[in-house]
Amino acid sequence: MKAAFALCTGYIFTILLEGFARIVITFYHRKTLTFRGISDLPGIEWALLILILTGITHWFGAMLSTSIYPVHAHRMLVAFGILVATGKTIELLTLHATEPIWFLGGSMVIALSGVFGAYLIKRNGVTAVSD
Repeated sequence: MKAAFALCTGYIFTILLEGFARIVITFYHRKTLTFRGISDLPGIEWALLILILTGITHWFGAMLSTSIYPVHAHRMLVAFGILVATGKTIELLTLHATEPIWFLGGSMVIALSGVFGAYLIKRNGVTAVSD
């Protein structure tokens, strides 16, 4: 039960962080608010920023999941990666007619790269340096 809670918490955290970034961009440019795709973003540089933030937020979400349930961190990261891949595949299938495929595919690759980065950190046992 705690593993499912950790998995859901990490995934919801990624959605909230990415949504917050989109809200900031929307209010900054006074555009229509959308939580998926890039068709309403003011320029390509904002789409690239969203892609970068996608990797960062998914890394944070994966690390949060393994922090909540550290017993089987590697299994948690595999499950988190499957959840992310499923969500991004659904996004790709539902938005491919209205959004550029390079953004949707790039979003999936970069999100999974963030999860893989968390896996590498956990595998190598990297920890914070203390005084």
